[in-house]
Amino acid sequence: MESNPSVATESANDAGSAATPTEATAAPRHFRDLPQPAQRAWGGFLKAYRAVSESINRQMVAAGPLSLADYELMLYIDNAGGELRFVDLARRTLLSESRISRRIDGLEGRGQVVRRRAEDDGRATFAVMTDKGRADFEASHAALLTALEDNFLSFIPADKLDDFAALIGDIAAKGRGRMEEAEAKRPAKTKARRTRTSA
Repeated sequence: MESNPSVATESANDAGSAATPTEATAAPRHFRDLPQPAQRAWGGFLKAYRAVSESINRQMVAAGPLSLADYELMLYIDNAGGELRFVDLARRTLLSESRISRRIDGLEGRGQVVRRRAEDDGRATFAVMTDKGRADFEASHAALLTALEDNFLSFIPADKLDDFAALIGDIAAKGRGRMEEAEAKRPAKTKARRTRTSA
């Protein structure tokens, strides 16, 4: 889902955009018609994600050899024993298979993964971690942990971490459920075309 963060976050911080009591009883027709807490929650979520992920990524890239996005893919591949189907990577990352394919192109170009066609199903493609990819992945753990502490974990009070994890996890699970429902309703021909393009 693409959004317009500049509109959302600016509205969320505009004290003059609060709805009047009369307007609050009607269904919102514009983002600024939402209650201020809702505006702040959405705008804050967008800003927090972008600021934190960008800071972590910048720190990891400076330390090398993997970006935050590359590390995420390598983590899922490693957790699966060193190889994972593109379709499963897409499910885990909530990205389309075509976007996964493009990201694997970058890892493959650096010799960190190779593609392998499934022997029993020629339509399925696996991303397989190479020895170089394994070495780069192992070398990136320290950079990730330091970046997480510097740019994320240190911002959350220790006594609120469990509650924060539960809340954000619930939001993620419900959002994923909506995505899967929408995907299940897609026409079969569209799904097949999308799979062939991304494989």
